[in-house]
Amino acid sequence: EDELVAALSKLGVAEEDAHRMFAAADVNHDGSIQFEEFIDWLFGKTVPACVPDKVKDVTHTSDEYLSAKGQALTAAREAAGAVSPQDFKDIWEMYVPPKGGLDVLSALLFLVDEFPDLSPPPKKKKAAIDVEDIVWKTACKFMKRRDFRFQLQHFDVASVPAGAIEKIGKINELGVNGWAAGEGVKVKDKYVASLDNYAGEHLSTDCITARGAPNAVVGLCGWVENIKRAAELGAEASQ
Repeated sequence: EDELVAALSKLGVAEEDAHRMFAAADVNHDGSIQFEEFIDWLFGKTVPACVPDKVKDVTHTSDEYLSAKGQALTAAREAAGAVSPQDFKDIWEMYVPPKGGLDVLSALLFLVDEFPDLSPPPKKKKAAIDVEDIVWKTACKFMKRRDFRFQLQHFDVASVPAGAIEKIGKINELGVNGWAAGEGVKVKDKYVASLDNYAGEHLSTDCITARGAPNAVVGLCGWVENIKRAAELGAEASQ
């Protein structure tokens, strides 16, 4: 008991609360807590009310963490963490975007508020815009940042720009070229609905994987899917 009280005290738990937590965990009242006993108590379906918020945060048993939004954010962090720096380097060294990569990277850029301006140059207002080239160059530059992976793993979903989720929904439906054309951009590579074999699944991890996309693209797609879900759940909760 003294060991548990000492450990909890370092987390800022009051001594009285620490003793109450020990008593709650000591189910068979033998004066000691077995490992299995402690795990069942702390990570059971119902977290005891006597567990202070600070302990819940450290042990990932807080209401925020266990909520659907919290689980989506956890899945997003894990998806980003599953991609190594070398995986990112492998795709930014490509001359052209990998399979499924352009749509995933477009959605990611919208979420982090880094999507490029697709307006035509002042002297070429009637010129067609090479959306794929602009997005690809912007994404590669962003992925080369030293803190890129860290930024994704510690992303604040509250920072998602207004309108980003709706745009991502359109990209999932039509791809980035289809979305751009719908926004009035004169795209170089015109979107043809009848030739779109991935309509409604451009940002589906299962679809991206089936298309043979590299690990980095699959991981980033998982990040996009889950950050989008977390943002939607957050918006619903605030209504």
